[in-house]
Amino acid sequence: ITDNTLCYLAAGCPRLQKLSLSHCELITDDGIRHLGTSACSSEHLSVLELDNCPLITDQSLDHLITCHSLERIELYDCQLITRTGIRKIRLNSIDTGPSHASLQAKDDRSPKRLNSTLKFPPPFVKCD
Repeated sequence: ITDNTLCYLAAGCPRLQKLSLSHCELITDDGIRHLGTSACSSEHLSVLELDNCPLITDQSLDHLITCHSLERIELYDCQLITRTGIRKIRLNSIDTGPSHASLQAKDDRSPKRLNSTLKFPPPFVKCD
């Protein structure tokens, strides 16, 4: 899968709820930008798996900040994702989306490898 494929997928599947891009080694921040600005991401996408996507950076996480339906993002072996990027999306998700977020992170021996899963409970539903 490439960034172009991801662009077509995001545009053609407006009700996409779960997407695994694990081991898609050609996906870059540009592809995640297309996904993050699509209707499916802002309204429906609840799970995004990005494990072992070596070309994505913290910039990809910036593109996902507006995805208020996200409940889980997996980032295992994404070597260009930093703790700063994870903190930023976590804090923005708390401020704009769900009322609580938790971060599970496991460091490998290499300081460049941060294995993370962000889990966001679904937002509260307002009852009239």
